[in-house]
Order: sequence, then C-alpha cells, then structure tokens
Amino acid sequence: MLSEKNSLSKWLVKSENKILGPYTYEQIEDLIRKKQISLIDEVRDSSTRWLYLRENSEFKDIVESIRKELDSLAESTKTYQSFSKTEDIAKTKSDIVAHFTDVEMEVRDITVVKEIIQNQQQDKIQFFQEELNKKEKVKLYGLENDAQIKKNIKKSSNRFLISIFGVFLVLILSTLGFFFVQKFNQQKQEDLWSQQIKKYKFLGLDQKALEIFGHLPPENQKKMIPQVIELLPMLESSGVIQMSEIENLKNNLTLNIEQKVNLQLVHFWLAMQVQNFDLGQEFIVKASTLQPSSPLVKENDAIIQIKKGLYQKAMDIYFDLFKTESSGRYLMGLVISWIGLPPADRIKYTNQISQLIEKYSFVYYDYKKELLLAQLLFAKTEKNENLFQMTWKQFINTPCQLSALFKKPLLLAPDVYSWKDLTEVVNLVKPYLNNEESIIFETHHLIESFKISAANQHITQYNSKFKDNLTKQQMNMLIFHFQSRSSNVIALEEAKQLDPLAEINQVILALNKIEHNPNSDIAVHLKYFDENHLSFYSDWITLTQLMRQKAPEPIKAFIRNHFLTVNNFLPALEAKSLVE
Repeated sequence: MLSEKNSLSKWLVKSENKILGPYTYEQIEDLIRKKQISLIDEVRDSSTRWLYLRENSEFKDIVESIRKELDSLAESTKTYQSFSKTEDIAKTKSDIVAHFTDVEMEVRDITVVKEIIQNQQQDKIQFFQEELNKKEKVKLYGLENDAQIKKNIKKSSNRFLISIFGVFLVLILSTLGFFFVQKFNQQKQEDLWSQQIKKYKFLGLDQKALEIFGHLPPENQKKMIPQVIELLPMLESSGVIQMSEIENLKNNLTLNIEQKVNLQLVHFWLAMQVQNFDLGQEFIVKASTLQPSSPLVKENDAIIQIKKGLYQKAMDIYFDLFKTESSGRYLMGLVISWIGLPPADRIKYTNQISQLIEKYSFVYYDYKKELLLAQLLFAKTEKNENLFQMTWKQFINTPCQLSALFKKPLLLAPDVYSWKDLTEVVNLVKPYLNNEESIIFETHHLIESFKISAANQHITQYNSKFKDNLTKQQMNMLIFHFQSRSSNVIALEEAKQLDPLAEINQVILALNKIEHNPNSDIAVHLKYFDENHLSFYSDWITLTQLMRQKAPEPIKAFIRNHFLTVNNFLPALEAKSLVE
C-alpha cells in the first residue's frame, strides 16, 4: 500500500547522466513499467540521498513486482520458442533487416529450394504410382506364359528399381544441400551479428551493441555472451541475461584472456555493488594475475585501496596510471587519495598534484570542475594567490555537471569519482572566500550535488547580497538552465542582463537557444569561442545543434574531424550512434 510519505514525495531520477523529474511515486512506477527508466537508475527525494532504484526501500514492492513479471515473461518466452524455433529465427532476421539485407535474400533463396524439393517429391511419388499401376495391368491382362512378355516385365522391373534408386539419391542430395545452405547462412548471420557487436563496442556505442544482442534468438545470445560480458551492468538491468548464464562461463574453455579478465571484473563489480570490499579484492587479484598490465584492473585496485583506507597505496597506483595515460579520472583519484592522507603527509604531494592539474585542465574538460575545486585548495595551501585567482575565474566559468557528459568503463567500480567524494575539499575551501564569493561557490556546489531546489532557495535568500547585477543574473541563469526553463534564460540575454564576456554565459545561452529552437542562430556564440580559442565548447555546441536538427550527413562529416583530443565524450558518442 502506498504510504502517506510516498504519496506526497517528489522524486528525482538520475538516468544516463541526466536528471529527470520531479515525479510522484505513481509516475516512477509507470516509468519503470514502460521501461523508460531502469532498476539501476538512481532516485532520491528531498530528504534522502541518491540510491539505485532497486536498492531504495521505498520502491521495494515495485522492484519485486517487476522482477516477478520479467521472470514470468522469460519462462513464457522459452516455452513458446521451444515450439516455434524456425519461425522465431525468421522473425528475428526480419527484425534486424536494416543490417542484414543480403542474408534475407539468401533466406528467401532457401525457401525457393525447399519448394522445388517438395515439388520433386510429389512428381516422383506420382511416377511410382503410375509404374505400379502398369505392373498391376501386366499381371491382369498379360499372357503370363509368354516368354517375351516375361522378359519385358523383367526389364520394366529393373528400370523401375533404378528409377527408385535415382529418385532417392536425388532426394537425399537435395535434402543435404538444403541443410548445408541453411547451416551456411546461419553461420554467416552469426558472424555478421558478431561483427556488428564488436564494431559498436569499439566505437563506444554500448547501447547499440546491446540492442543487437537483445534481438538475437536465445541460442545465439548464449553463444555470444563472452563477447558482451563487459556490458553486464546494462544487460542485467535490461533483463536480457541472468547471472546464472554468467556463472556458466566459469567452465568455458574457449574464453580468451580478455574475456577471462572481464569475467573476474564482473564478479568484482557485483561485490562492489553490495560493498563487499574483501571479496572485490579477491576478484581483482585474480584479474591482475591474468592480465597485470590492464589499466582497468589497476584502476579498480586503486578504488579498492581507497575503500579500505589504504590511501598511500591508492595514490601510488594512480600516479603510475597517469604516467601511462593522461586521464581526468586518474587525477580525480589522486585528489581523493590525497584527502585521505594525514595532513602531515599531504604536503609532499600537494605541489606535484597541483602541477598535473594545471597542465591537464588547460587542455581537457573531463572532471575539470572537480579538479579546479582541488586546485583552489592547493593554491591556498601553497599561498599562491595568483594561482588561486586564476583558478577561481576558471572554476566559476566552467559549466556545472560537466563530468556527467563523460563516459566511464561499465566494469569500473560503481558510484565513484562523484562530487560528494570532494566534500572535505569543499569545506576546506569555504573559509578562504569573501561573502559574495561564498554565495557563488555555494550555488555551484549545490548544483554539482544535483540539489537544484536548494540552490534556487539559496539564491533567493541571498539575492540582495550581490553588488553586481550581472553576477546576480548569472546565478539566476544557472538555476533556470537546470530547471529546463530555456525561455527564461534567453529572456535574460534579450534584456542585456548577462555579461557577454563570461564563458559560462555563452555556453548556457547557446545550449538553451538550441533547446528552444534547433535552428536558432548561434553564430555570435561560436564566434566568441573561436576568438577565445575555446574549441571544445565550439565543437560541443555545433554538434548539439546538428543532432537536434537530425542532420545525418553533416553529423558524419563533423565527427570525422572534431573531438580528436576528447575521450568518451557522451554527446560525440551519441552522434556516432545516429550515423553508424
């Protein structure tokens, strides 16, 4: 029964790095049943923190109900398929006709071959019947004692036997040919599916790989599970495969090294879901034994060390990873590890991490807001006022929730590298800010924490404290943007209440104009980005407009020549999925 609390609560949903809502309890239930949100999406209301929907006790009844329905549907599907295997395969092929036209033509050819064989069988049966009739007539009307007649009958019998043998030979060869062609085309179909799945995984288009896998017949899915095992978080949440099928892979002797490593990481991921860090460590050790050089295995190992309070060991791993490959995640891991160290031990790493952040954030944008937050603290720790002022300007001009636009590996430990991991840094920075800076900082902090209502209340409370109207309106613009109030954002520009020289104003204005009307003129914003050498913002805004305009050819041409230095940027991956 729906509790009074649930009937009054409004819920936010974090799905695919977007915040949806607020919704009522009933609306959440409806969205789940319509599969518009999944059980691993996160939910929260005004009094709780973010939790996976399936772990939130308020939605326990819905989750259990959905699971029972999925189990029932799976059993029904298996029963139906046992009676209509051939029809199922044909339907499956027609479902993905856009990718496999050639195979469909061959399937039609098989049908024609089958019809020809059936016609041949009917003709031969009719021939046998006519021969038998002739033989009966000879017995009835022939002169049985006539030698010539007996000789003719014997010849006729021999010809009849030879004909029978020939007919059976033709039938056998035709049947073998039919099954050979069918088997050949089935193998060709499986190879094509496998190639498509590999292609989409290579491009980072996990959702498209999942869609192809989900359309396969069950027997083909079982064959291809090793190829998609790293997609387990998506496969499990969508109900495509069960954990029992993953367990069966333990005895699969055909797995390659990478697949064996992924199998261990799957079990690690599941252990981390329930925060069993010791068990997670066991699986990481097994994965590391198989492939010691794997960056993902090392990164998950560093995360385990942080969870177990071994911050120095985690820091050593992240330094090693960053030497091999520059990544905002690794720098974020260094900052989190640094926070865990005793204050006396932090000093020897402060300058080193600060220099890495300064070089990285000048070029790259993944986790830029989080890294700039840490840099504010490092600058004050080292009493570098110039660095602090330069970093502060970058911090307030960097869009909020930007890190949500960068994809993380699916088998990375869940719920890591979030803004809440930097709570101590936030608290250490606050005392260094003046009154107006504190209001601005708190607004950004609340938005990064996905507390939009709290940010709105904060600005309303301290609105009169701003000396500069442009700054005050910029804070209002941030709230409007995350409330999806595009018209209000555009109205601020039309009333000339926004600073045209602020980077963040240009980004948010352009995004809201495109959201309001995909064909909006954003030339003035693109010109600003080009003049200030902000190529990332220029590419992001241009690509966003092309996608909203649904222009496949311009998108295809654009992504060939842009985002060359940006890894795992979700809008770029989304654009690829539209044209690949």
